[in-house]
Amino acid sequence: MKGGDGLDREAFPMSDQNGFTKNADLYRTSDAHSEMPDLESAAEHMPSVGGLSGLDVATGTGHTAFFFARKQAHMFAVDINDEMLRVAQEESDRLTLRVRFLKSPADDLMFDDDTFDFVSCRLAAHHFENIPGFLSEVGRVLRENGSFLLIDNVVPEGAEGEWMNSYEQQRDPSHVACLTEKEWKALLTGAGFSLTHSERFKKNIDYSAWMERMGHVGEAGDELWEELSQAPEEVRNYWNPRVRQGSGRTLTLHRRIYVTELIKAP
Repeated sequence: MKGGDGLDREAFPMSDQNGFTKNADLYRTSDAHSEMPDLESAAEHMPSVGGLSGLDVATGTGHTAFFFARKQAHMFAVDINDEMLRVAQEESDRLTLRVRFLKSPADDLMFDDDTFDFVSCRLAAHHFENIPGFLSEVGRVLRENGSFLLIDNVVPEGAEGEWMNSYEQQRDPSHVACLTEKEWKALLTGAGFSLTHSERFKKNIDYSAWMERMGHVGEAGDELWEELSQAPEEVRNYWNPRVRQGSGRTLTLHRRIYVTELIKAP
């Protein structure tokens, strides 16, 4: 049941069926998620969010929601994983930031139409089975001319992208697919979003931490590193796996930042 402010007040049933449950504390401190130069860059191309209502979808342990809360936005954040939400709430309390955390899937948001001034989703959409449904829900809960910020890892077109997604699925069974830049642009414009800014953002990733978040340590991580080291040349050129003195195994993932405005049909 949704209240007059558009928020669902019923508790969602608890679930332990998500693979992130045992790794939530690692996401709390993950450099890949907690370091925010991509968000700082995106914010330069968004309207000022101070005093606005915002929603962060698939928030994980809350890093993106905290970023906007620090800018004085009135933030709500949703995820499907109870343990992630628990950690996010702990961090929110520790940081004394006011974010309302709720349990809701990305493609069936618990809010009324036209509830938010802006919506964000960062480093999560590659886990979604229903991207069109997710974008439709974002458009539904956004107000006219509201902003939608999407940040996600992308892959090149063709066989190289297919190899990367297959590799990611070995590392993380919840991985569905990183899309190409062309695919994202088509999906966003098709869902009624007008693109106001787009940029590529490269992020160096500590390989061991990347593997540990999914439980691949020791020999399991070594085997996947060996597979990556023998990947097709185009994949190695894109992800650039290397061993750096003093910092160990490293690779570079490519994110795409999309800042959009919602134009609702009359």
